[in-house]
Amino acid sequence: MSRKYYNFKTIDAGQGRTIELSTQDTNYGFRHIAEFYQAGGYKIGYAKRCYYNRTWEAYEYQSVIHDVIEVASVDDPEALKKVIDEQQSQKVHDDFAMLGAIMSIGDIVSDGPGQSADFKLRMLKARFGDAVSTPADWDELAPEVKLDRLNKISNMFMEV
Repeated sequence: MSRKYYNFKTIDAGQGRTIELSTQDTNYGFRHIAEFYQAGGYKIGYAKRCYYNRTWEAYEYQSVIHDVIEVASVDDPEALKKVIDEQQSQKVHDDFAMLGAIMSIGDIVSDGPGQSADFKLRMLKARFGDAVSTPADWDELAPEVKLDRLNKISNMFMEV
C-alpha cells in the first residue's frame, strides 16, 4: 500500500540549494523525509527519521534536516546547520508573536470578557488544534478568569 506524503516544506540552504521536506504515515507512527538538492535540481542527500508519537525538536523537521546536511557532504555542515537553526527559530518566534497579536484582537472586536475569551480560545485552537485542552472546570469559570488566563498565554507569545 502506498502511503501519501503531506506537510511539504522547502528550506533555502543558500547557494541555490534547497532542502525539500515532507511527512509520511507509517504502520507504527510517521516519518520525516528530507531531500537536499544543489543548484540545478541534482539531489545530493536523502535522510529520514521515524517517530512513534511526536518529535521533540526546536522547530519542525530539525533532526532530519541535520541528518540530510551530514549525508550531503557540504563544505561546512555545522555552519549550515547553525544558519538554518537560526532561520527556523526566528520563524517560530515570529509565528508565536503573530498568534499573540491576533489573540489580542479579541479585546477590540468583542463585547465583554466572555466574548473576548471565546475569541482568544478559538484563535489558539485554530493554530494548535487538538493540542489545546482546557481544564475540566473551564465552562464553570467566570469569563474574567478565562480571559485572564488567555491573556497570560497571549502575552507570553508576544514576549518570546
